[in-house]
Amino acid sequence: MLAQKYGLDEEKIKEELRNSEENEVILEIMEQIGKKRGALVSGGKVDNKKVANIILQDFRDAKIGRITLEKVAK
Repeated sequence: MLAQKYGLDEEKIKEELRNSEENEVILEIMEQIGKKRGALVSGGKVDNKKVANIILQDFRDAKIGRITLEKVAK
């Protein structure tokens, strides 16, 4: 859902998930989102706090799909 919402390369993300630590992949995804959304600070570096806030706000506004943090009964 993140790949679709933010226009990321889904295949690249899947490849990174197979070959890297999960935390590294999360940071890479945040970097990509930050660059696409213009969340940059001086020197062209991505402002991770701003990216996190963008993602959280999109989550709250249901812009990245119907996601729940609650346990779902089966």
